[in-house]
Amino acid sequence: MGPSYRIRCAALGLALLGLGCSVNAIAPINTPSGPVTVTLESRGIPLDAAPVAREVGFVDLSLGRVTRVEYVVKTRTGPVGGPLSEWEETRFAHVLTIVGEETPLAGGPTYRVEETVDAETPGTVLLRDRWRQDKSGLYDFQDDLVPTAMRLNAGRLALDDPARSSQIARALSLIEAKRAAVQGRTPRALARRGPQPTEITFLRYPLHPNASWDGRPGFNVWYFEGWDDLATPAGPFHAARLRIDVPGLLGPDDVVQTWWAAPGETKRHYHFVAPLTDETGAVTGTFEADEAFVVTGYETQPL
Repeated sequence: MGPSYRIRCAALGLALLGLGCSVNAIAPINTPSGPVTVTLESRGIPLDAAPVAREVGFVDLSLGRVTRVEYVVKTRTGPVGGPLSEWEETRFAHVLTIVGEETPLAGGPTYRVEETVDAETPGTVLLRDRWRQDKSGLYDFQDDLVPTAMRLNAGRLALDDPARSSQIARALSLIEAKRAAVQGRTPRALARRGPQPTEITFLRYPLHPNASWDGRPGFNVWYFEGWDDLATPAGPFHAARLRIDVPGLLGPDDVVQTWWAAPGETKRHYHFVAPLTDETGAVTGTFEADEAFVVTGYETQPL
């Protein structure tokens, strides 16, 4: 259901520019274990823009909140009956900041705007999420799909073996569709199935054992698995562990787990598997993609 991509050197270069990814290892970001003060004026946000008090809910959406996360994205391939290749790995860090508020639809709700930038090239906004939160849950206004770092790694694999580039492209198309689906980020034409077609439900409150909900009704399902005490470079967090399933699309070898706490998504592990196929549809091997991140920094206004 995802778009089909041709993997070429030019596309690889565009992915590098669009994602702001660096193939160099990211140096650790040293942060205190607890929240520290962030001056809104230093980030161009007027002090009277909105109250800085914590909103109702589980996730901190206060203006000026800054979260840093470090990604590790890996891909590899293997022939039928043969050994898998070494992982092709990319590391990079993103900085997510709540910068203001926006009402995208006339007469609709107001959202807190979260901008994501690459830690090494902060001048370019990679993603703008619009969040709202109330006693019923955490919701994200749906934006269009964006390129993934998996495409970057897949491009390297294709360059190493150009004869298999079309097979890798087909497998990557399926894996990117899986990744988009678990987050509820479908093409807008498919987004009309939900009762609120412009929103994705990320969290449904209150969180309790055996709770589940539709991120996009009739499309993907979130399951609350329990609470974990996470030790991260940004300090300890009591985080909600969630599993996401897309019935009919994810297979037994696909793994989708995500942990949420005050900084938002605090930890993630996605693992996707797709077959390599030739032009006739015959399976020639396996393509795997693995994505993980952990929060390395969390700064917010004092309550």
